[in-house]
Formats: sequence, C-alpha cells, structure tokens
Amino acid sequence: MLHHAISRALAGAGGFRLVDHGVEAAPALARLSGTARGAVLWPMQNTAQAVWQLLAALDAGIVPLLLPPGQPPARLALLRARFPGFGLLTADGIDWPAVPALLDGELFLGLLTSGSTGEPKAIVTSAERLAAGARAIHAAQGLEALRSTGVVLPLAYSFACVNQLFWSVLMERALHLPGPLTDMAASVERIRASGVEMMCMVSHQVPALLRLGGGTAALDRVRCVSFAGSPFPMAAFDDLRALFPNARLINNYGCAEAMPRLSCTEVRARTCSVSHVGQPVGDIALRIAGPDASGPIEFRGSSSALGTIGPDGKLHAFGEWIPSGDLGRIDSEGLHVLGRHDQVVKIGGERLSLLDVERALGDFGASQAAVWMEPGERIVAALALAAPADLGALLAFLRGRLPRPLLPAEIYQADAWPLNANQKTDRLLLQSRVREGALAALWPVAPAAPAHHQEWPMAASSARSWTELADANEPAALTKV
Repeated sequence: MLHHAISRALAGAGGFRLVDHGVEAAPALARLSGTARGAVLWPMQNTAQAVWQLLAALDAGIVPLLLPPGQPPARLALLRARFPGFGLLTADGIDWPAVPALLDGELFLGLLTSGSTGEPKAIVTSAERLAAGARAIHAAQGLEALRSTGVVLPLAYSFACVNQLFWSVLMERALHLPGPLTDMAASVERIRASGVEMMCMVSHQVPALLRLGGGTAALDRVRCVSFAGSPFPMAAFDDLRALFPNARLINNYGCAEAMPRLSCTEVRARTCSVSHVGQPVGDIALRIAGPDASGPIEFRGSSSALGTIGPDGKLHAFGEWIPSGDLGRIDSEGLHVLGRHDQVVKIGGERLSLLDVERALGDFGASQAAVWMEPGERIVAALALAAPADLGALLAFLRGRLPRPLLPAEIYQADAWPLNANQKTDRLLLQSRVREGALAALWPVAPAAPAHHQEWPMAASSARSWTELADANEPAALTKV
C-alpha cells in the first residue's frame, strides 16, 4: 500500500503532485546511499527537495526519525551521543556511524519527541499502521472529495506529516508547500491562488492568520480546516467561519504515540464544548483508566505506533493499552479531554481542570493563554492580548465564569509567546520567565507609584482584592507590552 504509493510518486506516476511555492516540483531522481533498516536522525524541512529526499529514503528501506529543522549543533551533538548507532541527515547526505544500529524490518518511520521527563524518545511505526492511520483520517474527516492540501505547519510535526504528507501520497492528491512558515502572508496568498482545499493548523497560528485575512477575500475554496495540538480556538470561531465560509472546521485529538489521531469532530458553532473531541477514528478504542468517571485516557488500535526504540535500535513495544498522557472522560457524545496530568488539579479536595481558566481567558479575548498551579494552590496565568483590554472587565468576566478556587492569584502578560519544537506553548519557559520576573504583572496590582517612579511592582500584600477591583470595574487598561 504505502510502499507502493511512495514508489509510484517517485516514478512520477499516479495522482500525487508536489507543488512548491506555486510551481510543480518533479520527482528527485537521486537515491540516498546508506544502510537499509538503519535509523537516521532526520531534521525535516518544508521544501520539495526535503519531501522527495524523505520519500526516497523510505523507498530505500532507511528509517527516518523526524525532528524539527534548525536544530542547534549542541542539540544534535547530544542526540548523536544518546543514539550513537543512528545516522544524521546533513546538507551533504546521511552521515552514518561506523557501526549502524539495524532496526526490525517492520519499522518504517519514527518521530523524535520528548516525554514528561524531557528525555528524547523515538516513537516508531510500520508502513501498514501509518497507512491505516491516514485512511482512518480520510474517512473520519470526510476527505474523499478533496484534491489538495496546503502545509502551514512543520512537516516534522506528526499532525502535518500524516494528515497531509502521507495522506496526499497514499490518496494521490496534491501537496502544496506555499512557502516559509515565517512568511505566512505570502503562504496564505499562494494558498488562495492555488485553490488549496484542506489546511491543518494549530491554534497559535490563528491570530496571525486572521490579521492577514482581514480586508482580503475569504479563502472560499478551502473545504476543510483541521486543528490539533492544543484546544480548538473556540474564541475565534466566528472569525474563522468568515475567513473559511465553505470549510468544515475539525477539532482533532491525538498524540505522537497514536501516529497521530485518536478522535475528531466537526465544530459547528461557537457554543460547542472545546473539551469535546468527538468519536474515535478508524478502529481506535478509547477507555478511561481507573475507577472514576474521569481519569487517564488510554487507547489501542491498528493505526497506533508500535513502540519506542532505544539507542541500540531495539523495539520496546507498547502494551495493549497505550496512555495518551491526558486526562479525560467519555460520554454519549464521545471523548472529552480535560487536560494533561498537570492541568487537572485538586484544590480544597475538589478536582478541577486548569483548561477551564485557559478557555475563559480565550473567550475574553486572549490570543494565547497558559495556566498552571504553584505551591500553596496558587493558580498562575500568562496571556497574550491581541488588543488592549480593561482589567476590571477581565476580572469580572473570570469571576462570572470560574469557581472561586480557579480564580488566578497572579496574571501576567507575555509579549512574544514561546513555542516548543512541536509548535505548542512552551509552558516551562513561561513559568521560568514568571519566576525570573521577566513578564509584566497584570494582577494583583499595587497602589499607584509616584509619578516619577514608573515601575509596576508585584506586591500581593498591598494589592486590592478580586472583589474590590472586579466590582469597581476600574478602567485599568491592559496593553500589549
């Protein structure tokens, strides 16, 4: 199936087309030299050359382990030290070690990701499982009538890799690479001009997309926009509906271990629950581990990854049920994701989801939000604002939406929103910036400083209470730093 589709693509046969910057790119004829079944640390670029190179490696039996491009030399050195038997893709080809680690013949592709410990792990799958996942996505998202997809995410990101690259190869559709991810304006215009019918995005891209979409024609030829990697940007639903008037908006849920989808649902109204991620795709089975109605999400199915490989190339297979790393509940609607293990907390004996705070901040108008709990059951929030807001109105809004235990003890504003290699919010970096005093403190506020003193000290003991400021609804503006 997938092997055959890749060979056809490389031969220029079938319906797969690769379009780079609006120009159709012919198949690369060069083959990579190397060791069949050898694993390679593979920084993946969003270029036609990189796509053809990846397909050629897979066709030759090489097992790429995808990681984002632009890795600093020190990071690559650490990865090579951790996986000494693995090759490394360079500008000159594959740099193989003297004694390559050979992988099981079933293994086809891997993703290099990090677990809760921060240690890199290589999650691997077979061609059959990868194809099963692409077909399950195809059916669950209703993609049969679509003939093209436009990439605005890194192809090293499993969502774009499977939902777009391998989907387009297997289903013989057109894959558009509209340009550098740093120049979304040009990319959007190429997507508009080429008539791309599907896009896959993460929520942090939405503010920039909407700014670019303002004042221009709607992207009315797009028929499907899929979101994954973080909660659906429900606060922007009306704007997305206007920008994509003819598209279905799909909320997806998954993880690297799922390669990469577990469930999906169409978001039809702004009133939909952002925690609801729909029904399982394909033959995926979901369950909540433990005796409670909500708890750790586990899954199994023919499209899930096989396991991880160690430095020696040995496969460490997953068990029958694989943890997703999130907490959730299942009801008649399907799966609801409550958040990561560290986003579901107990305060005063009550189990609460910090995602509720993030959703409330998003509904108020924050373009990005991250919330965590510090010792002493203190809820801390960081946010990015697309436009100035009134502090009193924000506090009143949160007080009307959240139970008292979830009201943030501290709120900070971030100018540049930090993202990790998987294009998700870098929560650890945000937390360290707060602890270092590197973010502007919005709440609590201190008494006004003398006119000659412009600092805004963080003095909780002198801050006014939630009730005082929220009731007064004082016109204290939160402006972008």
